Amino acid sequence: MTKESFINLIDQSMQESARLVLSSLGRSLYVISREKALQQVAMLEAAKQRQQTSDDVVLSQG
Repeated sequence: MTKESFINLIDQSMQESARLVLSSLGRSLYVISREKALQQVAMLEAAKQRQQTSDDVVLSQG
């Protein structure tokens, strides 16, 4: 079994466990794909970097 296959199996198991827990609580599960999650993380990291750059410019001007 490859490392990627093992990670995928763990991911599937975690998602199934979450579905079971939420369904037992009467709640629905919002599932996001790994790709979408990575896109969101990249977007947040880019925003953080822009904010830090902006803060550095303001400090250097002050």
